[in-house]
Amino acid sequence: MMAGGRWGGGGGGGGSERLVHSVRHRGMTLLHLAAAQGYTQLIRTLIQWRSVNSDSLDLEQEVDPLNVDHFSCTPLMWACALGHQAAAVLLYRWSSVALGIPDSLGRLPLAVARSRGHTRLARCLEELHAHTQRAQADASAMAPATGPVQQASEEQAHQPELAMSTHTHQVPATPPQLPPSPLSTSPDTGEQCV
Repeated sequence: MMAGGRWGGGGGGGGSERLVHSVRHRGMTLLHLAAAQGYTQLIRTLIQWRSVNSDSLDLEQEVDPLNVDHFSCTPLMWACALGHQAAAVLLYRWSSVALGIPDSLGRLPLAVARSRGHTRLARCLEELHAHTQRAQADASAMAPATGPVQQASEEQAHQPELAMSTHTHQVPATPPQLPPSPLSTSPDTGEQCV
């Protein structure tokens, strides 16, 4: 139950349909609270609700994966800190950018998960992140080149000896894995993401 935030006014009584925030929840939105509790189905519902009501600025703020509370924690940070793997995966898939947003102490979600003993969750998100980066690298490698790069490639196609001498940069097949956080105090259990 959320006592600090409530919808003001009713549907027909001339009252405002705005969400009233309270400082008691330290800036946490509905999405923060759902993530902190591990309510994956509620998170899915909130995401759907936001997509259906895309014109609501209040809902956009309340259900924003990059919104931070008073401690600079995103909903993903809360899910990681409290070990809610399914919620963390859902939030990561919605917005992977949140993985790189530190809290007010400079800690990243994976570091917080590891420091609290949630190594399986951290490993799962690392694997998802590596997979996402590989997919993006593959997609960009397959995209047609345009502009000066394309012109240079066309010139090299007509001059094979030039093409061989200028081609020195290769993209690695797999991007490097994220190193374990220096903030982590938990041993890595080596468990795999299921």
